[in-house]
Amino acid sequence: MKKQILTTQNLAIGYQTSKQKTTLCKAIDLQIFSGEVLCLLGRNGAGKSTLLKTLAKLLLPLSGSLFVEQTSFSELSNIHFAKKISVVLTDRLPENSLTVYQTIALGRQPYTNWAGKLTPFDEKQINKAIHLTDIKNILDKNTSELSDGQLQRVMIARALAQDTPIILLDEPTSHLDIHHKLNIFRILKNISQETQKTILISTHEINLALKYADRLLLMHQQTLHLGTIKDQQTQQVLMNIFNSDLIRFDVATHQFIF
Repeated sequence: MKKQILTTQNLAIGYQTSKQKTTLCKAIDLQIFSGEVLCLLGRNGAGKSTLLKTLAKLLLPLSGSLFVEQTSFSELSNIHFAKKISVVLTDRLPENSLTVYQTIALGRQPYTNWAGKLTPFDEKQINKAIHLTDIKNILDKNTSELSDGQLQRVMIARALAQDTPIILLDEPTSHLDIHHKLNIFRILKNISQETQKTILISTHEINLALKYADRLLLMHQQTLHLGTIKDQQTQQVLMNIFNSDLIRFDVATHQFIF
């Protein structure tokens, strides 16, 4: 039986200023389990990035509660939270002189002392991340020399080295060609199966999400639906979000036809 890893209760997300509160999604009650690949889908502006940033503790919720391994987010210090959830965002790395190996090693910061000295166990976790992302041949390269596809695998490896039960990814295949998009989704699926980590991906790659996700998170009209592609309700929500004169969900193949 899979372990419950992330829970939300009556969560509302959005933005708040001194003058007004903007709610993007509300009444979010989630139960997410270990070893799942979940894909977050929705139209632009639905609140996908906002939800991801709220789960990453980069934004405060408007209301409601969040729990990771049954501990409230509010009870976790930043260092303890960094041992629970790692994040891969779309932002490119700032210019630096770090090698690929050094960049991946940064994922061990929640565990190393102030000097950042790596223990044999730290090195073991780094090497495991390198193996799972298949980047052994570029470890000595500077990150500025990498292609977009290589850099994305390095960022996933850094999150893996952080060794959290949950990894959040915001548009991990943006700016990649179709071959690299497929490879990233394949790698993430394999990581989840081999490590039992929970992987939540916000993406616009609808058909890849339908192919690789164990369950889908669908944002539509300020609500969030969670289900498998085989659920009739999930299929109906997909149609409500995306069906148009240009795109249609095909029930037989569980894919969108353009």
